[in-house]
Amino acid sequence: VRVVLTVERFSWTTAGRQATKRLLRDPEARKTLAGEIAEAVAEAGADGVNLDVEPLPQSVRGEFVRLVRQVRRALDTVDPSLQLTFDLTPDVVSFPLRKLLAADAADAAVLMGYEYRTPGSRIAGSVAPLRLKDGFDVRESLALALEKSPSGKVILAMPWYGRAWSTRTD
Repeated sequence: VRVVLTVERFSWTTAGRQATKRLLRDPEARKTLAGEIAEAVAEAGADGVNLDVEPLPQSVRGEFVRLVRQVRRALDTVDPSLQLTFDLTPDVVSFPLRKLLAADAADAAVLMGYEYRTPGSRIAGSVAPLRLKDGFDVRESLALALEKSPSGKVILAMPWYGRAWSTRTD
């Protein structure tokens, strides 16, 4: 079993996107964050870290690459075998994959094969459609990711909705 910490930065609002842009544009903030991530991984005895920045604003894609490279360097000072991944939303084209998966950056991208439809979607359907005749699906996202990166560096994460069973006897 491998255990990785997850660092999330969700910015689905205008204010959230502005905060993400401020963070990624600030070299000192990126440096501090990278150091704190490496420290937290070491303290937890974890095997690495996953970065989940959603959405990734177009204007700071290069700065996100810089952050990933800074985190890689910080992790390497702790232990070069520590894993670094980042989450890739179905909007694959928003991520500069070749740069993010370069030798001095992340080990892999985790393609989140879900959230194609949300409660606010205009059309009802699967949150993880594998094949759609007319629409964007998991296969299309995966094909886009594989066009820009080696297959060994793309992890496909699919949703699982299990049923909770109770064994209560009282």
